[in-house]
Amino acid sequence: MENFKQFYKEKLLKLKQAKTVKNTEIFIGKCKTVNKNLRNLLIIAALWVFAYDFILVHIPAWRPIWATIGLLARNVSFAFITGFIFFFVNTHLSSHKTKVKTYQYTANKITALNALSSSLMKSINKKLGLPPEEDPETEEEFKKLCKKINAPTPVKYMVMADSLTFQNWYVLFNFLDMETSKIVKDLLLIRDSLDSETLRLVTSIENKVNMFINMGKGNPIGPDDSLEFFAEYIFKYRGMCKELTAHLNTEYKPYADEYHHLENKKTRERREQKAQQQSQQQEIQS
Repeated sequence: MENFKQFYKEKLLKLKQAKTVKNTEIFIGKCKTVNKNLRNLLIIAALWVFAYDFILVHIPAWRPIWATIGLLARNVSFAFITGFIFFFVNTHLSSHKTKVKTYQYTANKITALNALSSSLMKSINKKLGLPPEEDPETEEEFKKLCKKINAPTPVKYMVMADSLTFQNWYVLFNFLDMETSKIVKDLLLIRDSLDSETLRLVTSIENKVNMFINMGKGNPIGPDDSLEFFAEYIFKYRGMCKELTAHLNTEYKPYADEYHHLENKKTRERREQKAQQQSQQQEIQS
């Protein structure tokens, strides 16, 4: 019995320590998502106040004007720190909470955008007999590959686990345009949860597909039947989708960590509640 109590206490202590570590990580994540310029100014202001109150105040100023400037800078730093705390509590935390709640939605839409461009590259590679997962390293190399593809020919394209066959590449481009526009429209519904870089990339991707790749709106645009004309835009389109995915994985990591932590916590609470209800039912039956 004593061994069981000791084991239970150790288990409980480990859980508390893990919870404390996780809460600390989440709080650090909330601090990381503050605007970098504001964060840097806060560090400078705090360092100046510390230096002035503990070091410079004991050193005679060369001229009276320097003492006045130092005191003024200290007061301004204090005012900035106070304003930052007000901003952090009343504005930033609210914005951070919204981005955490919408993280999975944002991630799903960005993943769908990336999948569209990835499937297009796989279709091109498959047409040329190349490894499907390989993206060309340079635009010039990609142009040479696209020159070998006849645009009016049928093309197979993967949508999730389904394989669709389009009568030609122009029809496929029109499909990409419509699907991209839907995803971008959905993302813009939560534009307040997106940072400026995400908005820039998302709108640039939509513009690249709509204005350049689907220039003919599903129809041929000239005498050249190869995909060479579209190579530059497809290459840049794929590059922007990969850049958007990389941005999500790095800049949105604090939101992702907190989102998954909250979801795991809800799942754990539901399991405990269900176990408690089953236990109560067994007691009633017995």
